[in-house]
Amino acid sequence: MLDNALLKGHTMPIISFATTAILLNEHIEKHLEFFTEQARAKNIEIQIDLAAGVKIQCNPELADVLINNLFLNAIRHNVRDGKIEIRLDRHLLTFRNTGQDAALDRGRIFNRFEKSDSESQGAGLGLAIVKKIADANHWEILYSFENGFHSFGIKFN
Repeated sequence: MLDNALLKGHTMPIISFATTAILLNEHIEKHLEFFTEQARAKNIEIQIDLAAGVKIQCNPELADVLINNLFLNAIRHNVRDGKIEIRLDRHLLTFRNTGQDAALDRGRIFNRFEKSDSESQGAGLGLAIVKKIADANHWEILYSFENGFHSFGIKFN
């Protein structure tokens, strides 16, 4: 239901969600065990480097949705025996993953129902939701492809 509200931002303002100071590293850590199990099915290695005490102003439920969607994207679009690297510092959260050996179209990857190829799992909503949350919080969303890794970053202002 929360995901649907995010995607319908043009009719239901996302800014109505109350924000508070949260420790983002703790939100990531609480999801780590679940997603490590998901990654294990594809033999994906997860490496984390989380700075402690990283506070951001955000709605806690939206922070969880953001993290879940970044994790799911990194697992779904990864390769067997791949790798996921998660880094957090005071100004930037980055999820890097192996996967398709070519850069994605930056102009389309954050659109609703956009998929990198017809065989991709999922509905193509995860990154659109991530973008809505980033936009609502006035954060910058970044994408790059380098040395076989797709990198999605959220830059906090």
